[in-house]
Amino acid sequence: MRNIVLTKNNIIDSSNNSVFRYNFPSTVKFTKNQKVALAKTSIYYSWNNIASTLNNNTFSYQWDNGAGLVSYNVVIPDGLYNISDLNNYLHYVMISNSHYLINSSGDFVYYAELEVNPNRYAIQINTYNVPTVLPAGFSTPSGWGGFPLQSFNPVITFPASSTINNIFGYIAGFATNANTNNAYVPPVSPYISKVGSTLSYISTQAPNVQPFNTLLFTSNIINNQYGNPNNVLFSLAITDASAGSLINENYPELLWCDINEGSYSYIEIRILDAGTLTNLIINDPNIVMILVFKDE
Repeated sequence: MRNIVLTKNNIIDSSNNSVFRYNFPSTVKFTKNQKVALAKTSIYYSWNNIASTLNNNTFSYQWDNGAGLVSYNVVIPDGLYNISDLNNYLHYVMISNSHYLINSSGDFVYYAELEVNPNRYAIQINTYNVPTVLPAGFSTPSGWGGFPLQSFNPVITFPASSTINNIFGYIAGFATNANTNNAYVPPVSPYISKVGSTLSYISTQAPNVQPFNTLLFTSNIINNQYGNPNNVLFSLAITDASAGSLINENYPELLWCDINEGSYSYIEIRILDAGTLTNLIINDPNIVMILVFKDE
């Protein structure tokens, strides 16, 4: 049994860090009796789930400063986020636009939020009625634009031109209701509820917070006539890793793959997203893979 090690020094696409090439000292001839397996993988969880190139980094909310509802874009910087992070970024934008109040304890009061509802396997949106006058004990932030003439709930919209709705599990073009003067009557549906002036929405499809949670490792020396794609060496499911953590996998039971008979001057390994079969864009190039070979 023999092995080779691939590291960041073998990366040939520095923009994506997902294509590796190991050049043999001289041409190697493989026969139909030889097999290869991935014995070890070390890779940092560093690929974005939100990015402009993925067309899933923008949504909006509407706010009334006294002259009617105005739309404000929430443009999320490329990165790896969970729902709590995205809720925090929404509130960051609201702070930047002075769309919040301050209670008597000095805490910021926001009128829209995004949260995980684990019991429903869903993402819940809650919006709250913005008052027309300053509540007792509250104060306004610097830059406050004024109170609305009619109370309203901020309107969260996932534009049809973006795919960010898939992150949250809502349909494209989904928008919450403004609940002007607390007059909105929800339809008979398990997905929208109204308690007082608070509106709560439950996503209608499974959220896909991390679209790239299964990786495929492919190789130019494999040709599996039963597979599609036919060159898959191994698949890696990301289960409990957190952003930036090291995924360090050792495989006690090796998945041996038949090598396509022929002569090769190099081995190429690609790391793909299993959903799109495209090269994964990996931010951290510190990756180690060990391949082992055996004669049957």
